Amino acid sequence: TQEFAGLGTMTNDRGVHAMPPNNEMAIDPQQLNYNPEQNYDPPNERPNNMPPPPMPLVPPEAQMFGGRQQQQFREDGFLGDSTLKEISLDYSVPIPYLADVLAGWGTPVPIDPMARLGDMVTGEQAFAILEAIHTLDIAGLHERYSEENLMNICDYYDIDLKQAFEFCIEGRGWALPFGVRTFLRVEQEEELLDALCGEGVY
Repeated sequence: TQEFAGLGTMTNDRGVHAMPPNNEMAIDPQQLNYNPEQNYDPPNERPNNMPPPPMPLVPPEAQMFGGRQQQQFREDGFLGDSTLKEISLDYSVPIPYLADVLAGWGTPVPIDPMARLGDMVTGEQAFAILEAIHTLDIAGLHERYSEENLMNICDYYDIDLKQAFEFCIEGRGWALPFGVRTFLRVEQEEELLDALCGEGVY
């Protein structure tokens, strides 16, 4: 005699229902050598011993909002709602140039490239940056800056980083808006190398 879930209890030749012992649990039909033609249709419910499906991954930037990624809305043509990084990507403007402009206006350094422009300058200043973006030669702006930041320059030319930093801040009064990761202007890099390495080393 065999018992199948959902099919009831099979009877023996004498017509007597065979009942399983009280201490025997119902047998999973998938563990029996049963005929698949009996069309056993397992339930759609998940067995109790099966772990729940894995939760979808949440981006790190969305975790602080309880798993819901916060969408930042930016008004078209208004730079105040954009970060320096977003402005650089939108208009292909080098971030060192934007940081130099802000530092020249008295924005405290170091400058966070992920901060909103409107939190660092006035509306009039933001409009001035927008005008400059549309009038200046973007390719020329990129050529004005070194390809390496101050820390990499010091590493390449074996210059003491602290000495170079003091030369820029105290010796020349350069703002260094990104600290030792600032990309100097080409003429600043040349002046730094002339002072700390001697002429003809680059």
